[in-house]
Amino acid sequence: MLLKKISLIISLIFILLAFTGCYNSTGIDRQYFIVSFGIDLAENNLIKLSLQIPSLSSSSESSDSAQASNYQIYSVEGETIDECLTILNNYLNKKINLSHCSALIISKEVAQKGIEPYINTLTNNTELGHSCEIIISSTSALDVLETKDFDSLLKSTKSLKELQEEAKQKAISFI
Repeated sequence: MLLKKISLIISLIFILLAFTGCYNSTGIDRQYFIVSFGIDLAENNLIKLSLQIPSLSSSSESSDSAQASNYQIYSVEGETIDECLTILNNYLNKKINLSHCSALIISKEVAQKGIEPYINTLTNNTELGHSCEIIISSTSALDVLETKDFDSLLKSTKSLKELQEEAKQKAISFI
């Protein structure tokens, strides 16, 4: 009798532990997958981080704005990339996921001050893939993200030289 109770309790504990594997998972509906993001300088020695997120709402109206047609762009100012991402995570009430990020645009002003701290921060981010292109822009990163045909510039099979040629044709200035 006692042996049956002990084996029942052990079996119950084993079964309960087997079903706890997904307690910390985040569903796809609770995440924003970043397509590209940019870093600009802001006032008071802060950075301005802008994220380009695919728009999930289907709109039947045509629009000239890239933000209205295909993407939403969110910008926030902070001292570090991690601080900006934390602010955006709290504001958007969804987890920001960088695993699908295809481009990091850095403005000329940020690049002249030095990009090493930003690259080090992003290197330590396990979500950001090695296929993320780094682009230095002579205009602000936000301007590049708001460009209507920006996504057509980012083809994984294209070389940097091809991207620069397309950018010249589409009146986007890259360094």
